[in-house]
Amino acid sequence: MSALPLTEVLDFYQFTPGRRIHAARRVKEIAADIGHPTIESRANAVIVHDTQTLKLTRKWRHSRTIRAGSRTMATELDSAVDRCMGAIFRATNEWLDNFGDHSPDAERVQQFLAYHFPEGVGEITTLPSEDKSAYGYDLLNQFDDAWSDIPELIAVGQYVARLRELLDQYEEALRQTETRPVEYEDVRAAQHRGEDLMSRLVVKILGDFSEKTDEDAHIRNRLMAPIIEQNERIKESHKRRSQLRDVDPETGEIVDDDTAPIDDDAQTDDEPAPIPEPARP
Repeated sequence: MSALPLTEVLDFYQFTPGRRIHAARRVKEIAADIGHPTIESRANAVIVHDTQTLKLTRKWRHSRTIRAGSRTMATELDSAVDRCMGAIFRATNEWLDNFGDHSPDAERVQQFLAYHFPEGVGEITTLPSEDKSAYGYDLLNQFDDAWSDIPELIAVGQYVARLRELLDQYEEALRQTETRPVEYEDVRAAQHRGEDLMSRLVVKILGDFSEKTDEDAHIRNRLMAPIIEQNERIKESHKRRSQLRDVDPETGEIVDDDTAPIDDDAQTDDEPAPIPEPARP
């Protein structure tokens, strides 16, 4: 039986986690069958690591829409604060429309409107978040002091209570910034570690069955077959110029989901990338 040329065996494309898992599971089964616990253990190390890599990648894909440093909750509350202030402004104007011509309190309500909303509510709702919060608290303080009669007079007590509640939440939200639970650097590090573990598995196989005997060639070919199969699938995928997709770790079939991480170092031509030189086992 002819032996596989080492130059061909070591010339690999970059595998996705699912491909490494699928190949390593088959290598593990073969290693167990021929009674080689070290290779079986190394194949299992690939499986364990890349199972976690898949989970990490899913978390990253879920969290990559988060803009680090953003204040998501404050943004949501901002609209609620605007609506509440807008309701107070509109209620004041509606009161004046209905009672302004004959109520003895009309002048005071007009003074309140001119003092707090001299250019309408838009001037306030377009303020930066911190300024809007400060303005809102000042308005509440005025309702507790100089303008304490206004909420009951124009029937906005429920809006004032709601604004107080919202501003407390808003102020707290302004102190909180979003962070990503998983950064892309974490995914890349896990990817590189998976590639290294696969490289070490390959080198162990080739090192332990390196003789040019039929027996060594047969075992080496068996152990390397699952890895070479995935490499050939990637090669064909590149030839078709299609996007490299991951495979189901269980079946080895291509999957159409978002579990395969984006790797900006992936090969884009038909020349395969050699496996990094691993430490000798």
